[in-house]
Amino acid sequence: VAIYSASMFFNYFAGLSVFYMLLCHARHIKTLFAKSSKAFKIVHLAVGGVLALFMFVLLVLGVSFMFHRPGHKDSTTAGMRCIQTMLAMVLAFTLALAVAFVVRFKKHLRSRMTKCSIASTLLVFLLLELWASFMFARSFVSLFNPARSSETMFFLLNFFPLMLLSIVTLTFGQPLTGTAPAPAETTEEAAAETSASKPEEVSQV
Repeated sequence: VAIYSASMFFNYFAGLSVFYMLLCHARHIKTLFAKSSKAFKIVHLAVGGVLALFMFVLLVLGVSFMFHRPGHKDSTTAGMRCIQTMLAMVLAFTLALAVAFVVRFKKHLRSRMTKCSIASTLLVFLLLELWASFMFARSFVSLFNPARSSETMFFLLNFFPLMLLSIVTLTFGQPLTGTAPAPAETTEEAAAETSASKPEEVSQV
């Protein structure tokens, strides 16, 4: 029981860690990689930290109720509800971030991000949604359902997406972090402003 509960905890914790990584960089969807204010950073870190801590507490309570109070049906049900709530939050917030990313990407983010960062972000959204949706649906079916009894399905839709998430982040980098070089127009404008300011500096000398 101890080994099974530990494996279940670290399985969910792996997906929760990827979700927290998304939360840490989610502010770039709004700020377009520009330097944000100190107050905005504090609010973002506080909200993300409280949300991640709440979900981690749900995970700990869920595993504890399900495996460390054997014979208590109500305890097992309460533990499953905690896990389901955590997975529902991962699904909802990941989908919201994905929609926000797509909306901002069409207008602004396409020119602000490198191709590797775009690929990493889209793959992380897709794989995390795939993992969370399977684990969430799996928690509602009976033990005789293939989603609960099939080892092949469990590997393909649980372990495999988590392994791919690790490979993607190691290969392409963390999502929402890679910024593309400044556009040519911006560079030319900056050069024009610099050349215009030089005569003023010479006249002052």
